[in-house]
Amino acid sequence: MVSRDPIGRRTLLTYGGAGLLLAACGPQPAARPVVRATGRPRRGGSLVFATQGEAGGLDPAATLFDRSGHVYARAVFDRLAALDAQGRVRPYAARSITPNREATRWTIELRPGMTFHDGEPFDAAAVKANFDAQRGHDFLGLLLGPIEATRVTAKDTLVVEMKEPWAAFDSYLTGYPGAQLGYVASPKTLGKGGDPRHPVGSGPFVFKEWQAGDHLTLTRNERYWRRGLPYLDQVAFRPIPDPLARENAIRAGDIDALHSQDAQTIAAFRGEPGFTLADDLNTTFGQKDITLVALNVSRPPVDDLRVRQALACATDAAKYSKVIDKGLAPVMDGLFQRGSPYHARSPYPPHDVERAKRLIAEYERERGPLPPIKVTIQTTPRDITAFSLIQGMWRQAGIESAPVQVSKDNFGEVLLGGGYEAIIGAFFGAGDPDQNALYFSSASAAPNGEPALNFTRNRDKAIDAALAEGRRATGASARQAAYRALNERLNTALPFVWLDATPYSLVTRPDVGGLLEPALPDGGRELGLLRGVVNVTSAWRAA
Repeated sequence: MVSRDPIGRRTLLTYGGAGLLLAACGPQPAARPVVRATGRPRRGGSLVFATQGEAGGLDPAATLFDRSGHVYARAVFDRLAALDAQGRVRPYAARSITPNREATRWTIELRPGMTFHDGEPFDAAAVKANFDAQRGHDFLGLLLGPIEATRVTAKDTLVVEMKEPWAAFDSYLTGYPGAQLGYVASPKTLGKGGDPRHPVGSGPFVFKEWQAGDHLTLTRNERYWRRGLPYLDQVAFRPIPDPLARENAIRAGDIDALHSQDAQTIAAFRGEPGFTLADDLNTTFGQKDITLVALNVSRPPVDDLRVRQALACATDAAKYSKVIDKGLAPVMDGLFQRGSPYHARSPYPPHDVERAKRLIAEYERERGPLPPIKVTIQTTPRDITAFSLIQGMWRQAGIESAPVQVSKDNFGEVLLGGGYEAIIGAFFGAGDPDQNALYFSSASAAPNGEPALNFTRNRDKAIDAALAEGRRATGASARQAAYRALNERLNTALPFVWLDATPYSLVTRPDVGGLLEPALPDGGRELGLLRGVVNVTSAWRAA
């Protein structure tokens, strides 16, 4: 397969340590610092990696992977494809991934002779079993709706037929948030046929034990198909949800590496001797997770556009970033960050308290006093602090608000069921904008009380048209135009009050290497840290 520019082609709902994260893409190389270990690679040793949460299981067809889940999964499973350091889709376990001219048929050719940890063949029949199992999942099946059928045409060849052109299909095979389809498990372990806490893949490490809430331990796959890999004898993942506890654990020597989506971690380890730090603050590839206030446009009073405009005008996103994320997180003024080819000069309201007051006065002359806006938040110190800050901003414009606290376990149900007026969360991080289509499509909306992936209940024909054009377009200029139109229309309808982008980081001890930009099977470098996901396949401890 010839590597393709991601904007010339082309969600995943996940529950994890950061609550609900929904899953876009740009052509620029990832301008991130590279973690450089002291010493040189050696064979042997172990790595203890602290994640911000624990995966609920590792069955690609039954478990929705969050960021931590993707880190776990890359150690056990091979992905069919990967993103290189320039953001292009490249073959990984597949030898080639090729569309026809209309992108209605995709042919996947696999590397011959691969096997799963249980000795079963990694062949086209196994990949088909994985695809078909995911298509039968309540949620994953919605993401894969454009697939019409899968056909094995040779032992190592699978053909995927589409109902409609799907230029972004190969991006779903890369194993990043929004791209779970690419992980391939032994067919015997899929769904009810296996134990989601005893995964069997073809990847660099083999399952040893999983003690819930404490650790997942994996050992070297001595028959791994990539010569010389892995270096490590053992990898252990430890879920440590509290960011300060993770920081203290690496300082105490209890862990060797951690990932984080808290700006505090970046601030704490910048320049601190004895550790190495990488972050994605300067990365323009992909779409960042965005902290925002989502508004249920089917519930009063936020069903009135003037109220949504007033909330946007009353919110000082720059102040939010400074107070909550220490000024490190980029301020967002739309779905796509500045530097993305999909970012456009969009009509998002600037911070303007006086305009917010005028909009509320107009609303109240017509509809009576504005009731307090009920804002749903999770019961975390960060969310409580964030709400207090936003509450003060809105109060300056004459808008009162009240918190509605829910647990992390209930957050997704409230969000998807429409049981909120406004809700604070982090959403929309992925590798391609197509992976967000279901969250904006009118077809994904539903009445309050019924689950809906379009959780703001915003129905808009212009948005639907932009999403359809973005999915079928194979040229860069057409895709850019489509997603810029999407961005601008969202900023006119205002189902979201944008705040800032989530900053991800990786901290390691100085003798840990190989976690960023490891070599791809056919040459070149893989994109390393993206939305908190790293690959331990090439990790090593210095000699």
